[in-house]
Amino acid sequence: MKFLSCIFFVALCACVQGQIPAFGKCPSPSVKQGFKAAKYVGTWYEFQRYFVAFEWNTKCGKARYTLKSDGKIKVENSGINSRTGASSHVVGEASAPDPRVPAKLEVRFPSGGVFAKGPYWVLDTDYVTYSVVYSCVQTPLSLAHADIIWILSRRRAGLHDGVKHQIYNMLRNRGLRVNYLKVQNQSNCPN
Repeated sequence: MKFLSCIFFVALCACVQGQIPAFGKCPSPSVKQGFKAAKYVGTWYEFQRYFVAFEWNTKCGKARYTLKSDGKIKVENSGINSRTGASSHVVGEASAPDPRVPAKLEVRFPSGGVFAKGPYWVLDTDYVTYSVVYSCVQTPLSLAHADIIWILSRRRAGLHDGVKHQIYNMLRNRGLRVNYLKVQNQSNCPN
């Protein structure tokens, strides 16, 4: 059984393309109470995040959110390949499957593949300085899961240490791992 579990875990690591794997089901951290999408929209810059393959070699990570007339959120993610200089841009849509919990969004991209849709939970935000986003997928039977955390900033320059430490404490209090968070390169970026 241990051998099968190891094989399964390795397969999970391959299929999640770089998210941080762990045994068991996805954690269910609390999310931002009273989340207001209308206040959340606008531009956010990646300050820190876990490694994920679909953002490998990406710098200048930026997300622009726009509220649509149907209440859903248009999602525009962009970045620059730090090796080639090529820009990337993907457009998707986010909405809350349960309107009673508006901070538990699901994002969908038309590109298909393993990351075509997934959870986008806003754990905390002050709307003007920072946002902390969590995503997790799990295997059948909840034997293992893989998660991602993004810390976003309204400023390309990032966040002050005091805000960063406040966020880290919040994540630790919710049982989430901060040791995998890495500062993202936001230097020499186009507007």
